[in-house]
Amino acid sequence: MTRWLPVRRLLLAVLALAIVALSACRLDPPLPGQTLAPNPYPLDRTPAPADMDIPYGPDAHQRLDAYPAIGAASGVAIVYAHGGGWAFGDKDETTWRPVAQYLMDRGHVVFSIDYTLGTCTSGGAPYPDNLNDVKWAIAWANQAAQKTQYNYSKVVVMGHSAGGHLASLASVTSESRPPDMPTTGDYNVRPDGAIAISAPQDMVTYGKQGTPADQDWQSGGLFFGVNLVQCFWGSQYLDPNDVPLVDRQNASPPTFVDPNDPPMLFTGGADDSLALAAYNADVLEAHFTAISAKFDYWGWNDRIDSDEHGVAIDYLSHRAALDLYLAMISQGIF
Repeated sequence: MTRWLPVRRLLLAVLALAIVALSACRLDPPLPGQTLAPNPYPLDRTPAPADMDIPYGPDAHQRLDAYPAIGAASGVAIVYAHGGGWAFGDKDETTWRPVAQYLMDRGHVVFSIDYTLGTCTSGGAPYPDNLNDVKWAIAWANQAAQKTQYNYSKVVVMGHSAGGHLASLASVTSESRPPDMPTTGDYNVRPDGAIAISAPQDMVTYGKQGTPADQDWQSGGLFFGVNLVQCFWGSQYLDPNDVPLVDRQNASPPTFVDPNDPPMLFTGGADDSLALAAYNADVLEAHFTAISAKFDYWGWNDRIDSDEHGVAIDYLSHRAALDLYLAMISQGIF
């Protein structure tokens, strides 16, 4: 079910007009219980980035590829963190490029980033280095030089799966800077918005969420043959309950939701065993609900019926919500 928190009154006709002519009128959030139709989109175009391997931070692995906007600029740049269980994938993954094309065609600039990956079965945890990488990329995108070169004014951090978790966490902890980031100069780690697709959110219980079959996907080796608890927390941890509670809380976006956070769209499939909505998106939604009395709209939980973990990114079945959210960011409605 799709809902904005708290819900504003408006007419269905106004929403329909807003979706058809996003750039021509003021946009308003959907009605309570309304779902924006998740029709699959033919993602058959794979653009090449215009600029590759751009340094966004001081470390060698902190590199991104830039995809400039096509046509009329929306004024929005998207910092994208790929999925892959915190241990796999890269900025040039094949499932991402067609989505980049979709966003470029709508006037958005896209920066696809590499970040610290875990080794799962050996070595330590990629967290919090992976989170700090995302914050370095946001700070880079917020710099005046990049905004001038690529013609945008607002920055949205976006990710799928593990990358969506990092995007969420970077957004709600934007008052905290990476420890090696200069305290002076043009370094702003706060995004103007965040988008999390099929993302784990409650890391207190992640690995032990849902049915035994669901848990097999999270920590039983059904995903790339690895335990995702180890991939995030380090090879010494087989069970999330072995990780200190305070650490699990600090890695969970719901812990940090407060009225100063940027607005967030979180979307995913109702049949997703890797990021069960009841344990992740709904938990995050509950925290947004707790602060929503002070706001017209803040967090949008866009549930896509029958979708699994990868469908929302592979076929862009959530694009109606994505388009509406980005248009609201572009027009400064938030």
